Amino acid sequence: MANQFRVELLDSAGAVLGDGPLLNVIKASFGEALDRAADCTIELPATDTRVIDLLPSAVFARLVADDGYTRTALISTRTTRVGLPPTIVLGGYDLIAELGLVTCGWLADYKTDHGGGVYGDDINTYVLPDILDGTGWSSGTIAASLGKFVGSLSGLSRLAALDRVRKVTGKHFRQGATERTLDFGAFGTSSGFRLHQVERVLRAQDANSAIGLITALEVLEDGGDVVNLIVPFGAGQDGSYLITSSNDYGKVRLKDLAEGGGGIADYTVTDIQVRPGMRHGVETTVTANTTSTTVTVTSTTGMVAGSKVFIGDKTNAQDAPNYWSLTVASITDGTHVVVSLSVTVTSGMQFITEPQYYLYDSTAYATKPREATVVFSDIEVIARTPAGTNIAQFVPAAKMLYDRAKAYLADHATARKVYRVTPSRIPTTLRPGDTVRVLYNGRVTRDGVAAEWIDVDASLYVLTITRTYNADGTTAISLDVSDANRQRAADAELVAQLVTGQGVMATRV
Repeated sequence: MANQFRVELLDSAGAVLGDGPLLNVIKASFGEALDRAADCTIELPATDTRVIDLLPSAVFARLVADDGYTRTALISTRTTRVGLPPTIVLGGYDLIAELGLVTCGWLADYKTDHGGGVYGDDINTYVLPDILDGTGWSSGTIAASLGKFVGSLSGLSRLAALDRVRKVTGKHFRQGATERTLDFGAFGTSSGFRLHQVERVLRAQDANSAIGLITALEVLEDGGDVVNLIVPFGAGQDGSYLITSSNDYGKVRLKDLAEGGGGIADYTVTDIQVRPGMRHGVETTVTANTTSTTVTVTSTTGMVAGSKVFIGDKTNAQDAPNYWSLTVASITDGTHVVVSLSVTVTSGMQFITEPQYYLYDSTAYATKPREATVVFSDIEVIARTPAGTNIAQFVPAAKMLYDRAKAYLADHATARKVYRVTPSRIPTTLRPGDTVRVLYNGRVTRDGVAAEWIDVDASLYVLTITRTYNADGTTAISLDVSDANRQRAADAELVAQLVTGQGVMATRV
């Protein structure tokens, strides 16, 4: 039976324009997406006088289909196509785009001093409610215990603010089960729906609402931007301000967290790694217990006076016995080096010059090492006068950097595949972030060409859903699914374009 649908044009208050739905719609295509606003298009006859009369007042368009699917789009463009017949194409995005039209304004700072060196505000209690406040949106399903956010959302759109919180927490957002409700969390719940590729459709399969038949499968992305070791930095220049006798604070670094956060439970981590730098970097081992400025090591070969020094456990840079802010004062001989401060060291400690602080996925790195230095320019500490008054705030800023880097690693540590699946049907309740079981054995399309034979039998994340309803009653469905719960690289660029529409300010702590 053909699936009928209707489209209503709505004004800015959400009231239906005219005396009911449009009667002559050529095609309506509505999308949903993870972590971004999805595209929506509606094709209408340009000769329909009712369409011409209503469009100047139309702000939204709502699709209502007989299969129970309902979706509202924010209209952003109107294009007239000359042809036989001429058509008007309305373009826009789903309602998530509304959050890109509202600004956080100024002084949207989350830097409450809780004492004991702990800064920030609870994301569940303050940050997400503030982002939605005054937008017409409300909370849907929100993950519990998202932690503290420390920094500023000043100058950002509400959508950009959501994207920033997402990146720090490693979570995701989408429109909820009802309009203008926001879900925020890890997602990944099984939909219980399966997509099969079969040679012949059996009656039992056709009648089973938990099964959709795959009519086509295309490989969209394979591999991509794999990074499983990251040397992360925030904004600023090394040593640009807050110079003290032992510190050169400027660019936010993991070192700031390592040397400052070990005594603060909120900022305690155990996986910051250390290795020697490329220029004058040396790694050796302490071979004698001493309390002195002179340290006995296996070898001083390659060391250079003036180099920065780390002494301690290179697999846990924040460990309490470690030393982070030393320099090589002089080199006595082949096994003795003088450092800038008296230290208490034990045999077996690592002695590393020009140390780099990094995070990595050990399993993925062992299989296929891929490294990158990434600057997260929105994480910054703002300088104050006199110098040194806000050194303590480098620790929470560095924890934000750590969280961003961990989330980045989780997304990029291994190669992933993204498929575009064309199924015969999907449930109206399926949403981005859910998983579906995909079973496919056969030749797939890559870049428009039947390229290879593959076998897929896996639970995959739904990244985008596009439903297209045609005037003849036919329906087309397209799903982008992946073995990793993150958008394709091209869609990530689109997110960046959307969320920066009102300007981007740094996260200053």
